[in-house]
Amino acid sequence: MKKSCLKNYQKNIYDDEDSGFVFILTLLIPSFLSTLIVTIIALIFEIVDIEQNFGLMSAYILLSNFFMFGIYCFYNKALKINWIKAGLIKFKVGWVNILICFFISIITLFGSLYLVNYLMYLIQQLGYSFDSSLPLPLTNGWWLILNIFLLAVLPAICEELLYRGIIFNGLRKLGNIKAVFISALFFALAHGSAMQLFYQFILGIVLAFVVLKTGSLLTSMLVHFLNNFIVVLYNYITINNQNAEISFSPGLIAIAFGAAIFAGLLLWILIKFLKEKKEDFLSSNESYFQIYESGNKKFSSKKSIYFFTFSLIIALALWCLGTFA
Repeated sequence: MKKSCLKNYQKNIYDDEDSGFVFILTLLIPSFLSTLIVTIIALIFEIVDIEQNFGLMSAYILLSNFFMFGIYCFYNKALKINWIKAGLIKFKVGWVNILICFFISIITLFGSLYLVNYLMYLIQQLGYSFDSSLPLPLTNGWWLILNIFLLAVLPAICEELLYRGIIFNGLRKLGNIKAVFISALFFALAHGSAMQLFYQFILGIVLAFVVLKTGSLLTSMLVHFLNNFIVVLYNYITINNQNAEISFSPGLIAIAFGAAIFAGLLLWILIKFLKEKKEDFLSSNESYFQIYESGNKKFSSKKSIYFFTFSLIIALALWCLGTFA
């Protein structure tokens, strides 16, 4: 984007009103429109079971990400927001940050693996059953490429633009730590599944801290992509293996919690080493830090409170629907 175009923008940061309203749009528009379009296609071609039709499932995932990206573009355009500065779109993040992000993604995933499996086991004991397989097959290399594109590349871009770019940054007025945990909770609830709730909450916290420390949304996109890519690749490698049911003995439970605690300490250390490249001409992160240090850590207006109350109700309703329906 040319500098002359940037002069036409009036807003260089997101606020809590942006955050709450965009979260409502993100909860409703992608899922509703994608479901509507896929359902119409299924009716036209007389397809009964949509979830077993991998073409329609691929279309649904593609459309969901397309509409998320559309929300980001149209919202910024409508409100004349400088999306580069407000969204912390900085391409110069440094090789050290990139290397640290690589290790962060691996530790986040594998460090919490046993604990997440244990919590899923507990949920199953309560009578809740779920399918932990990916929505698309991984029977050959072409399906692997498609899975990587739909489940790793697109979410890393589209979800980060909304959840960390707008929602997290918009919440930083309330305090950086509050913004990290609230945005992570919203991110977890939006996945609409008890199976994913705990891990997505952890991942949301890590991604928000990565943006906070580096001042660049590109780093959280990288961590998000690597996380999903590893999951897809792991499922592809183990697709023909029989996954035996794990019996959680007291010793294994202790290992699960110990591994999670150790991983948390490693992540805390690695995140401390992340640094923003201050020499970049786009130092938008400073604007958010100034707001945080201003001391006015309250919602901007009643409208903002209404947005967040309404969005939380919707998120909880959709989560319950996705979990128990």
